[in-house]
Amino acid sequence: MFNICTTVCRKQPKVHKLIKQVDVTNLTKHVLGFKSLQGQELYSRHSKSKKNKKSQNTPVKTLESLVEPVPYTSTHTQPHGIGEELGGTLAKEKILGILTQFYVRKEVRKFAEENGIESKFFHKSFQSFRKFCCDEENLPVELHLILSDIAAGAGHVDDLLPYFLQHTKKIFPHLECLEDLKKISDLRNPAN
Repeated sequence: MFNICTTVCRKQPKVHKLIKQVDVTNLTKHVLGFKSLQGQELYSRHSKSKKNKKSQNTPVKTLESLVEPVPYTSTHTQPHGIGEELGGTLAKEKILGILTQFYVRKEVRKFAEENGIESKFFHKSFQSFRKFCCDEENLPVELHLILSDIAAGAGHVDDLLPYFLQHTKKIFPHLECLEDLKKISDLRNPAN
């Protein structure tokens, strides 16, 4: 952990020289997969002079606060209405009910954490997935059929996991290369 040090000149005791170094430990914990300090803010320590009172409570940014989701653009090119022909029409209320059941399941959150999706990322990706499912006029055929099966009682909400994970990796592309980021950010071993 890097600290911010203060040195005092012997000739002029009131003059302070700050040596500032970047505190990357919280970012490294996220990238290396350690348990994050969610809901807690870390503060840097400065000298106790009155000038630095404002900078004393400067929060350190976390990976979750730095990464914003990429706007999702649909890339599937299917003829319009195939999903409706095979599975029937889906009411928006039914889709919202299914997605709410999906969101509250603990198993889904556990699966997301195993795949590197932290709580804020999970919430943001769910919002994007819900918007995609409700606002898209021409859903992918597989997703439309799974939603209609769940609405009819023939499927389970866990069947949405692969589509949710695929959607999440499109809006958070860093999840695709998370292992590489872990290797790069591990400063214990020199570069080869």
